[in-house]
Amino acid sequence: MKKRIFIILLLIITISSIFLHFKYSKTIEYYENGKIKSESFLKQNKLQTIVYTYYPNENLKYKAECSDDKLNGKQIFYYENKKIKGEFFRVNNLLAGKAIFYYKNGKIKSTRYFKNNNRDSLWQYYNDTTYDISSYGYYKNNFKIGKWIYYNINGKDSLIWEKYEIKKYKIGLNIPNNWKISQDIDNKAYLIATENYKDTTDFYTETAYLFIENRDFLNQEEINNYINSEFDKDYKEGLNQNNISATEIKNGKFLINNKEYFWKNYSLNTEGVKYKSLIFLITTFKEINITFAFYSTQSDYNKYEYIFFEMVNSLDYINNNDTPTTNKHNAR
Repeated sequence: MKKRIFIILLLIITISSIFLHFKYSKTIEYYENGKIKSESFLKQNKLQTIVYTYYPNENLKYKAECSDDKLNGKQIFYYENKKIKGEFFRVNNLLAGKAIFYYKNGKIKSTRYFKNNNRDSLWQYYNDTTYDISSYGYYKNNFKIGKWIYYNINGKDSLIWEKYEIKKYKIGLNIPNNWKISQDIDNKAYLIATENYKDTTDFYTETAYLFIENRDFLNQEEINNYINSEFDKDYKEGLNQNNISATEIKNGKFLINNKEYFWKNYSLNTEGVKYKSLIFLITTFKEINITFAFYSTQSDYNKYEYIFFEMVNSLDYINNNDTPTTNKHNAR
């Protein structure tokens, strides 16, 4: 009798194992050194349960809850030191609810909210020294709205942001509410702001432009050639025609949402008056070349650097209904 019960139990366990084996399959991706890079579980070739990715040192890099081949639930990114880098939620691939990001030491870097994959509600940023709030304000449908508060070495500052739509190209961006579009130059340059003022020692002038033109770059090589050669040549030639000499001081690039954005910093001189120009070159956005250009007689325009960065960061499609895609074997 006992032998019969044992055989029956063994059959049940075997059948259950076979059932589970066919119900779920495990996909493993490896680094070249043989260490595991990622693990995911599939049912009928669709992502289910949890996806894991790892650093080359085998520490956990990322884990995400999945169902029906979509990211559904909590996602967590980790630093190589095993501390949490960021945690947020997705519903059917779309960001939703509260997200928290951390510095490497575990202190909060920012708290954010999303709705249907768009930035929404209250966002707060914290500095990397005292970890106090450095800025905060509200988003609605991916764009900043109303007053944002900024804390810096000079104390408290504020900006009132509004959304500006360039309907011809079906894109929108945030601009400070006092930076009104005032003229159109050759259907591709929009004058955003001009400010002239005099203090106790000198007269200052500041001008910010947004240039937009169609440029269909075929590949990254063409983009790099434009940034490193063609733009620099055209820019200097255009200034020389107005008796302005230009010297490039420095340049660089940064990433926003896995897209490269380029910037250049020039020193200008015309009839003894020295300017500085800060150029953001946006060459990977919707096959349109977008350039932010800021000119100032001031030697220090850090305030405008972060304003421009915020404007660049806000660039988005109007009525953008695109949803992110997920790679089954590396859902990151």
